[in-house]
Formats: sequence, structure tokens, C-alpha cells
Amino acid sequence: MSEENKIFDIPSDADNKAVEAVAETKEEIKAVASAPLIAPAPVSATDAITPIDAAVVAAKEESAAAAEAALAASAKAAKNSQKDAAKAAAKAAKDAEKAQAAQEKAAAREAEKAARKAEAAEKKAAKNQAKAAEAQAKIDACPPEYRPVSTSKFFWFAFLSFFPLIGIIFTIITSIFPKNRNIKNFERAILILFVIELILALIAMIVIIFVNGSSIDGILDAFVMFFDELFG
Repeated sequence: MSEENKIFDIPSDADNKAVEAVAETKEEIKAVASAPLIAPAPVSATDAITPIDAAVVAAKEESAAAAEAALAASAKAAKNSQKDAAKAAAKAAKDAEKAQAAQEKAAAREAEKAARKAEAAEKKAAKNQAKAAEAQAKIDACPPEYRPVSTSKFFWFAFLSFFPLIGIIFTIITSIFPKNRNIKNFERAILILFVIELILALIAMIVIIFVNGSSIDGILDAFVMFFDELFG
């Protein structure tokens, strides 16, 4: 063998250390593989329950906190509801008070209006009564022959005066004998109207006689026409 081959065959320190490390590793692996299995130390019941109790306590605390929060929210909601109800009640009471005040005001206006109407009616009635009393006093102060005659009496006197045949006699009698001067003057006016009609009838008869001739038949016809016009 040459010297160069001899030099390469001599192991260096690094190689020796690597070989030793590999050998030690193999020994450790064999030791671990040949060593018996060791069971872990047993855990006590208290140590095993403790995490569960802690979880339960935490859950209870969370539930209590949630219940407390819900109770607080419910109390707050109830408080807000009571506040809103109080506001609504106050508003309703205020509205009712306003409505009642408006009704009372309207009732007062109506009562005042009715009172004014009643007062005006009383004044008018009193005025009419005063006028009627004054007129009655004047009538009572008049002498019987000058007392006023009602419209109904004048109507019936006129109706009887213009009644056919009897009217002329009734008019002559009532224009002479009644004590009341108003009735007498009224009937005298009707009598004057009859006289005017008689004169006009005579004039018409004369005209008819001259037109138809002076025969007796014409005169008789003229008288018949006159009485027909006079007495209806």
C-alpha cells in the first residue's frame, strides 16, 4: 500500500466523534425500546370534578348575570311603560279638561244667547202689552158712539148691505138708527154708492130709450135692466 492510501485510511477526530454520537443514539433507542411502559399517575375524583364544577359555576354566574340583565331590562321597560302611560294619562286628562272647558264655554254662549232672546221676547211682549193696554185705554176713554169697530164687523155689515133685495133695506136702516157713528158712516157710504149706481142706471136707461125709441116696451125693458143692475 502506498503512503497516500495509508494517510486516507487514518480516521480523523471528527469522524470519531460522529461515530460515537451514532453509537450513543442507538444505545438510547435500545434503552427506550427495552424499558417497560409506565402508567401515568392516577387523577383523584376531586381533581377530575374540579374543572366541571368550575364550568357549572361559570355557567351559573353567566345565567345569573343574564337573568339580572333581563330583570334590569324588564324593570327599565316597565319604568318606561309607566312613564309613557303617565304621559298618556296626563295628555288625556289635559285634552278632557280642554274639551270640558270648550263645552262649558259653548254652553255659556248658548245660555247667554238664549237669555238675550228671552229678554228680547219679554221686552217685545211687554211693548205689545203696553201698546194693547194703551189702545184699550183709548177705546175705553172714547164715548160709546165713537168707539172703534173691528174689521170683522165691517165685513159682515158690507156683506149684508150688498146682499140682493135685502141689502138696500139693511143699508137704509143701519145708516139711520145705530148709535155708533162709525157704523152709521160706513153704511151711509154704501148708501151713497147705491145712489150713484141708481143715477148711472137711470142715465143708461135714458140712453137706451133714445136709442131704441120711446116705446113703452123699451121703457119697461130699461127698468128691468135697471133693477137687474141694482139688485143683482
